[in-house]
Amino acid sequence: MTSPGPLCPLILRLPNEVLRNILSYVYNLSCDEPFVQYTLDGEEHEISQMLVLGSVCCHFRAITAQLDFWCDPNFCFADLIPRSPLAGSVDGYYDGQLLAALFSDWNLVNSLGQRKKDWIFESYEGLMVVLEGVPLFRQNTRAIHLEIIEEEDCHAAMKALAAYSHITKFSTHYTTTIDLSAIAALFPSLESLSCFETGNFKGSLEQLPHLHMLRLSSWDNTMHPNRPCLPLQSSQTLTELSLQYCTDVNIPFFDTDSLSAFMNLKSLAIRPLTESICEFIIRAQIQLYFFEITIVERHAPIYRFVDMIQADCLRNLKEFGIAHFGHYKKVTEQYWFRVFDTFTSTLSSVEQLQLNTPLRLEWCQYFARMSNLKILNW
Repeated sequence: MTSPGPLCPLILRLPNEVLRNILSYVYNLSCDEPFVQYTLDGEEHEISQMLVLGSVCCHFRAITAQLDFWCDPNFCFADLIPRSPLAGSVDGYYDGQLLAALFSDWNLVNSLGQRKKDWIFESYEGLMVVLEGVPLFRQNTRAIHLEIIEEEDCHAAMKALAAYSHITKFSTHYTTTIDLSAIAALFPSLESLSCFETGNFKGSLEQLPHLHMLRLSSWDNTMHPNRPCLPLQSSQTLTELSLQYCTDVNIPFFDTDSLSAFMNLKSLAIRPLTESICEFIIRAQIQLYFFEITIVERHAPIYRFVDMIQADCLRNLKEFGIAHFGHYKKVTEQYWFRVFDTFTSTLSSVEQLQLNTPLRLEWCQYFARMSNLKILNW
């Protein structure tokens, strides 16, 4: 790139390293107002601030292609497209068109291929443009997050990614049905799997051998997961497990026999807490450092909760969270009084406490029992 002349604006005379540092602030500063409004031929339009930045001049475009925000794990290309607040998903056509236009800049394509390990896709069309337009995607990608609502498009996207054997982290959101067996077959090297707000699960993860973290979340109250659906081949490697199901699901549904196989669990989140889970915690030969539960009173009698909180596997607990469902009634208040009295007098090792429960000022005095408590979110 040639040196700017003496009449060039001062900002273009700055060293590239300084200019890059300045421009790197624009993405965070524009989060509250990510789009610029303008009028063309009498019509109102919106364009992303970051696209404007890259359109100022060739110098800005070259610097913008190297900015770190492109490689942020939470960055999604669809965020560069204005959308209605009521829109359930991004328009796949416009998502694909945007990416095709962006990839006309080889500097950006090369930077993304070399540096970006973590990708979020909100459309099948956008994914296909990336697969075709970023040659180094296959070699360097490690994490994929699908925010594709349409079930057929989501499944097609997973099949398109099956050839990318280096993927170790995979997540989905809002899909009606997820075939766990298909995920296990398509991505055998997975170390982290998250399926959030899924309608229903089928199949099993039993054959996945390398999982360290598993999070499954379902909103379908008719759900009956296959047993065993958990990754039994990862019994030695799994350390973080979250099973969050609709509280109205037909109890019992947790496969506690399979849970017993995971001897190295350090983090466990369960919704809803059931008697079978209480019994598992009581007899478990593990040491939990993070434990989060959602309580529905009819599924977790207070006597069972009291026994569970005194379990050996919670002796060294550092983070504890409780949430509740249901209306606040007198019976529930009595129940929560016993809950608060029990865990504050027992879990003395807890340093962080997350509560989404009824609030009574007279209960606050119980926190003085927790001598190691440093953070309380209520």
